[in-house]
Amino acid sequence: MKRSGKGKIIITLILAQTCLVLFIIGADIWDEGFPAIAAFFSPILFLTGLLGVSSFFIVLEVLRLIEKDAQAEVTKLQLEELKNENLILREQRHDVKNHFQVVLGFIQLKKYDLAEDYIKRILNEKNINIRKIEGINAPENIKVLLSNKMALAAEKTIEFNIDIRSRIEDYKIDTFDLTRILSNLLTNAFYAAEKAKDFKRVSLSIWEDRKLNIEVANTGVPIPENIKDKIFEPGLTTKGEKGDGMGLYIVRKLTRKYGGKVNLIKSDEQETVFGIKFPLE
Repeated sequence: MKRSGKGKIIITLILAQTCLVLFIIGADIWDEGFPAIAAFFSPILFLTGLLGVSSFFIVLEVLRLIEKDAQAEVTKLQLEELKNENLILREQRHDVKNHFQVVLGFIQLKKYDLAEDYIKRILNEKNINIRKIEGINAPENIKVLLSNKMALAAEKTIEFNIDIRSRIEDYKIDTFDLTRILSNLLTNAFYAAEKAKDFKRVSLSIWEDRKLNIEVANTGVPIPENIKDKIFEPGLTTKGEKGDGMGLYIVRKLTRKYGGKVNLIKSDEQETVFGIKFPLE
């Protein structure tokens, strides 16, 4: 049954209730002047009274069905969106697999320069130079990540400050997971800093103070107040079509994996700061 049909039923039942009330008022008048007519209509009034009570519950049930139908429509739309997102992910997975096969082929042929150029083309980044960060105290995969971000900072004229005062290797955190955490935080930070009107800056700080502390700060447009409490939920993004809303969700998931906590410390006109704390053991 369509919604329009349900609406007609509700209107009909309301009209029936109105007629019932008017009929009962009229019956009281007949009872005073025409007792015989009143006696004749008494069973009818009783039955219409039952009908009135029943119609009340019918109205409630119809309203419930309308609400359920509306929820079903929303669920249907959400399923369609998930279906489309799944298709996009399958396409991306297919492309990534092909890219890895090409890079592996270059490596097997010892064409390292071609492999490097191909990877740069995929990442759309230039002038990657690992030697820039040899003095930084971090595992090699994190050094590579920071090197990429330094190149991006130079290209986008963003000041990138790195302050690492703790040996990350001493903690029971898989450096692969830590690289994913830092990558997502820094990607968001650079995106926001790039849109800053005046001073463009991104900072990464890692230090130990009873816990392993990580902070990523950036200048730029602050996070809107109405989404600050939802910023770690999957699918929520401030990047429009350029974002998939999974970055901070992944950060929180990986941080919790090692018993840590991630928080949005502040986000105002001066800067936005995300902080992570990992336990020492």
